Parts: sequence; C-alpha cells; structure tokens
Amino acid sequence: MTDRENEQPNAATPHDTRLHYLKRADRSVAPIRRSFIQKPPGCTPRHGPLAEFVHTGNKRALNAYLFMMGITSSDLGGEGWKYTLHSRI
Repeated sequence: MTDRENEQPNAATPHDTRLHYLKRADRSVAPIRRSFIQKPPGCTPRHGPLAEFVHTGNKRALNAYLFMMGITSSDLGGEGWKYTLHSRI
C-alpha cells in the first residue's frame, strides 16, 4: 500500500459544515419573524426575544438560532418545513 492510499481525507471544519448546510437550504436570506424582534403595539415592554440575546451578549445562542432558521426555513425537496441533523451539529 502506498502512502497516498493510507491518507485520511481532510475533515471538514466547523465553518465548512455550516456553509454546507446553508448552501443546501438554497436560500439567500433567513426569514426572521417580526415577533422575534418586537412585540405588537400596546404590549409593554415591546422588545422581543432578540433584545435578550443582545442585552446578555449571548452571541453564540443568537448565531445558533439564526443558523437553524437559515437551514430549516425552506421546503427541501418536498420534505416540508423541517430538517433533521445529528445532535453533534
């Protein structure tokens, strides 16, 4: 066996993995509900869940939320509005 046959393929980086799933969703933008940003007039306070992410500086959670919205927000191959991923992703 040659050295080339023993070589392992390069593992995908976390960035490569996220990019793969976002490209697979075939969307140019991820739709964000208005209620995520701001509650309707008459509610006090009017800030939505986004304010909590920003106020606490929880960038990781916000990125995770936006990633999930980006990959689950399209009807992939007629499967409906769902997406199944391994729990390690």
